[in-house]
Amino acid sequence: MVRTPAAPAGICRRRTPLYISAAGEEEVLQLDGDRKGVGYRDTPPDYGWTNQEMRLAEDCCVYATSDGIVDQIGGERRIAFGKKRLKQLIQTHRGQPMARQEAAIIQAFHQYQGQEERRDDVTLLGFRV
Repeated sequence: MVRTPAAPAGICRRRTPLYISAAGEEEVLQLDGDRKGVGYRDTPPDYGWTNQEMRLAEDCCVYATSDGIVDQIGGERRIAFGKKRLKQLIQTHRGQPMARQEAAIIQAFHQYQGQEERRDDVTLLGFRV
């Protein structure tokens, strides 16, 4: 759920973080979700995920991903793409229109993946408030 900049936005996340890039802020905020996944054996059917609320400033960008992006193996050392690399990409391109941000992040992801097999689904959702 997203509301206007004057009202709080509520989010309920599981495992993967939400990234928020606010205008004028130097760092990208990483809002971690609960450590329980959806549909796993160790997650009780009646588990209640934590709701988090925060006010979103005008012109901030919000990003949600599947774990397929950060878990993808690649690069010279054949290690995961990682949250840190994703946050750096968001920080580098945050002043650009959303379509250009998407293109830059996806291009960097494909370049990093190289010839490695895709490990999981890859989803990236981003929007500007």
